[in-house]
Amino acid sequence: MRSGHADRFEAALSAGHLMGKSYGLGNDGRKNEWRAAKSLRNRVRPNVKVGTSPFLHYGFVVFSMAEQLEGLPSLQRVAIPDLWQQQAVSALREGSDVVVQAPTGAGKTLIFELWSNQGRNRGQAIYTVPTRALANDKLAEWRARGWDVGIATGDLSENLSAPVLVATLETQKHRLIQGEGPALLVVDEYQMLGDLDRGLNYELALALAPAKTQLLLLSGSVANPQSVVQWLQRLGRKAVLIRHDLRPVPLEEVHINNLNFHVPSEIRGYWPRLAAKALAILEERKITSLIVVDAEQKVEGVVHLHDLWGLELI
Repeated sequence: MRSGHADRFEAALSAGHLMGKSYGLGNDGRKNEWRAAKSLRNRVRPNVKVGTSPFLHYGFVVFSMAEQLEGLPSLQRVAIPDLWQQQAVSALREGSDVVVQAPTGAGKTLIFELWSNQGRNRGQAIYTVPTRALANDKLAEWRARGWDVGIATGDLSENLSAPVLVATLETQKHRLIQGEGPALLVVDEYQMLGDLDRGLNYELALALAPAKTQLLLLSGSVANPQSVVQWLQRLGRKAVLIRHDLRPVPLEEVHINNLNFHVPSEIRGYWPRLAAKALAILEERKITSLIVVDAEQKVEGVVHLHDLWGLELI
């Protein structure tokens, strides 16, 4: 049952004794305020009397902001970029090539996502990764957000004209050498420049990419990124370095042989047993990244594990 106070409230509003006339809105203003009050009334519930004024006898309990925004899942993905990420995006939008040096987990990929306006970029962007496993991960992640994404790897080619194309770099080398580069070429894990087997492909692709193609190089494990910037500048490109050294995910150094984990006797050989132990530990501890080094700090085993299991290089 409606209270007399509620009736007086609505009567006063419709007669213009409230917001409409007091703010000089006229008849149209009163109608708009009436609609607003009616809409609000559908979203609140009556409360106790809160005073003696006829305008204060009708209390409101407005739903919380969390309740009102509950049906907007896109707001759950809002990310506020750090200053270094903003600097990288600004440099790209000013036409520069950008070399980013930042630890794993710091948010290097967000730079590309901001530049692309969440997949709605003008001109095609090619996002290259070292392995097919990583390409498939990026494809699934961005398609889940509703992006129009294609893929080009050694065994899969799909939607090649999409605004965003995820690829292994070797599949794009010929295109770049022929001067048919995209608006933006992203080289994720550009430390592959130093790889004995694949480094030449990376170097050729970057050196011969057309001038109209901007470059975005991402890594967290290059000791001398300024040298890469200087190399690009010698090629006539306008390149800048964005560096961020704060590591959000701490590293834990431990010798794998010191970890107490049983490996089945059916697995024979040093490297197979080492790989099996490492993968079991990754699963047990929910670790996403792994570096395997020998006594001389070489990393011959990393690429093998990465190609087989899709581990993330850092």
